Amino acid sequence: MKIQVKHVMLIALVAVLVTAWGVTPAIGFGCPVQIKLAEEAIQKAEAAAAKAPAASKADVDQLLGEAKKWAAEGKKDHTDAKVAKTHRDSIRKSKVAIAYAEEAALLSQ
Repeated sequence: MKIQVKHVMLIALVAVLVTAWGVTPAIGFGCPVQIKLAEEAIQKAEAAAAKAPAASKADVDQLLGEAKKWAAEGKKDHTDAKVAKTHRDSIRKSKVAIAYAEEAALLSQ
């Protein structure tokens, strides 16, 4: 009876480890997509900023600066990632960069 309990616990442990191993690399593949989206949003915002009214130019430039900062941090987190949390941080920071870039594009109109 004792052997069966140990056997079941070993199987459960292996199942948990295999699942955890499969999730971590999958999270890492989401980063490049979000980083690319952030870079594209920044490019669109920069194009719109060129046409921005002079009154909102300072605000637009500040928002673009924030977007670039967050995008760079997201890219760095992805590059340096050793654990899933860092990949999640990369995705989050890239999404923040997208939000800043979209706000800059809106103010440029």
